[in-house]
Amino acid sequence: MSDFESRVRWLTDQYTFSFDPKTYHATYYSEPDDEVKFFLEGFHRVFTQEPTLMSRPPRQRRLLEFGSGPVPIYVAAASVYTSSITMSDVLDSNRQELQNWLAGAEAALEWTPFLEYLAELEGHRSGLAVEERTRKAVQMVVPCDGAAARPLQPGGTTELPGALRPPATQLYDVIMSTLCLEFASSTLEDFREMLRRLLELVRPGGCLVLAGALGNTYYQLGRSRYPSVRLSPEDLKAALKDLLILDFRVLKRQTSKEKPADHDAVFFLVAQK
Repeated sequence: MSDFESRVRWLTDQYTFSFDPKTYHATYYSEPDDEVKFFLEGFHRVFTQEPTLMSRPPRQRRLLEFGSGPVPIYVAAASVYTSSITMSDVLDSNRQELQNWLAGAEAALEWTPFLEYLAELEGHRSGLAVEERTRKAVQMVVPCDGAAARPLQPGGTTELPGALRPPATQLYDVIMSTLCLEFASSTLEDFREMLRRLLELVRPGGCLVLAGALGNTYYQLGRSRYPSVRLSPEDLKAALKDLLILDFRVLKRQTSKEKPADHDAVFFLVAQK
């Protein structure tokens, strides 16, 4: 096992033993704050207006969300663009929460305020249409592992009953990821390597859509503190130097310091391979 794989797996073990999706939802997604709105506005913009994405015939649009967590609201924005969405996460507990929401289970986490905001952006009267469209568009929820040579073919993870797995050779028209890669790596070198492996899943001419935190070194969840690599705009541009950056926007921190993370800004980025 390489040093990169060892460091990433150490972080994964920390999440496996202590991360609770319900606490995460209550702490960071109690309401649509200005930073989450910034992300949703970015996804809405790219999936309805970006010419590079619109040029691909609808039937050929395959999208992967890498590191979904227990959060379905960002693929909800993508579901206006494609009806072929794969969601992924390294944790069984997060994948189970996603499956609960997709199935409309009574115990599912509550995302209605976020879907209502997205519906407003799209010109709908309520979020119900967005909710139904998203459930139809998500084809599968699969394990992923940023430390694996093939991030969607990880070893040593358990799967939900009846879970599907995309073909090992599957390439995607779009890969999106929100607040994931910087929290799954502890050094800039590891961030670049994880990004390199992920980009191997993007077809030539396809796009990477990233949203995340700048200047962040940790976030708190209950009694657990999770580290992250501290990113600057220059770090992101350097990591994506071989791609064509189509859109890159930064928003200074808007949320209260009561939100237990130390980021100083958030970003939204679209780049073409």
